[in-house]
Amino acid sequence: MNKLIVALALVASTAVAQTDPLVIEWVVPKDGKPWELTQDGDQLVTLEWPTSTFHNVHFMRTKEAYDACDFTDTAEVDSKVVDGNNVVVIDPGSYGFGSLYFACEIGRHCQAGQKLHITVAQGTTPAPSVTEETLPPSAGSTTPAPASSDKTMAPTVSSDETTAPTISSTEFTMAPSRNGPLCFQPGAQPTVWEIINDDEEDGKGLEKFERWVKQYKLDNDLDDPLKTWTVFGPTDKAVDAFPKFARNILGRDLIEYHLLEAQALTSEDLKKLDDVGLEMKNGDEVHVHMHGTELELEDSAENHIKFVQVDIVGCNGIVHKIDMVMLYDPDDTKKGDGAGRAVLAAVAAATAAAIAAFVVL
Repeated sequence: MNKLIVALALVASTAVAQTDPLVIEWVVPKDGKPWELTQDGDQLVTLEWPTSTFHNVHFMRTKEAYDACDFTDTAEVDSKVVDGNNVVVIDPGSYGFGSLYFACEIGRHCQAGQKLHITVAQGTTPAPSVTEETLPPSAGSTTPAPASSDKTMAPTVSSDETTAPTISSTEFTMAPSRNGPLCFQPGAQPTVWEIINDDEEDGKGLEKFERWVKQYKLDNDLDDPLKTWTVFGPTDKAVDAFPKFARNILGRDLIEYHLLEAQALTSEDLKKLDDVGLEMKNGDEVHVHMHGTELELEDSAENHIKFVQVDIVGCNGIVHKIDMVMLYDPDDTKKGDGAGRAVLAAVAAATAAAIAAFVVL
């Protein structure tokens, strides 16, 4: 993926923006339908979302990439922080007429409909080809930007265009550009490692999972502000019910099987991934299931794992507490010799016996 951070007309002159900006709440749409806008190019489009949530905006260079949610050759759009919200302002008119495509690259947000197609009808000549060279300069560029102007917030709209707009008289002023990820911001939330390290709630804490993470030296990865994680942390009660010999057999891969790298998925995100397999850090999959309104995970041993607590948000990811240690499929099973399956069965049986004994006690 092209990691170039760009700004798409973050500041526009009064002559270009003849009307107030159209504000879109940039979240995964409940109905799964992408935003479709048609305009004459005179109106700015503003995407905004709370800094406590995990979204971004990527410029999709082709319709094919947009349709397939292919982020191989995209450009991430720089954002500003305004009153606790991340804000991206797009000036469609700066491209002539034609189609512009944008999408969220986090998790499976794009596949769930968090993307925007703008059709600009103004002009009689084709829109210029958009490349890294023709994109407007980012906030850190030395190229002078056009004079900015104060603007009034426009109606907020959702992907459901029939929703009644709400009006705000708040003055629209761009804040200074963010420097680095959320962990470096003033008053930032803790990293996912700090969340795990500090959670000592009796029985429902993550203190014993923390020891596992440290034993296999994964704490630095989870504390890295430049990485993103979804952590499914078994509670102390779940760890107590898991046989020690099983952890020794399965080793580091067992801990990595509870870590999803490069994605920060909330419980609402997970609910949209019913029957989808998540490839964990060790390479094996955990499947997400919805049973009515109940969210569950299924591991390689076909255990159904319930959530004890969801959406503990950190600056570099999200932690969910679960009621069991998940079992991955050992490599030998994939090779087809049956040894791994035997190990998995023995561990599963021992775990079930330990859980039963724990409950009786």
